[in-house]
Amino acid sequence: MMRFTMHVEFEDGAGVTSVASVPDLLAFERKFDKPITEFGSGLKLEWILWLAWNSLRRRDKAGNDFDVWADTVTNITVGDS
Repeated sequence: MMRFTMHVEFEDGAGVTSVASVPDLLAFERKFDKPITEFGSGLKLEWILWLAWNSLRRRDKAGNDFDVWADTVTNITVGDS
């Protein structure tokens, strides 16, 4: 199964791990009209943040407004690093 693990840090010092799985990857393809298989090609920060947000939102750990949520993010790390 494809999945992306991301660690998100916020202005208030809190952090959360987000795991984008199949429903998030499908939503990404539909929103950005870009195959997830091309995710590494011309990668945009917005795409990484959106995947993290969508994964958290689906689990009721983020609000419904991406831009408001993104304004609180200070750092995002993809993978286990």
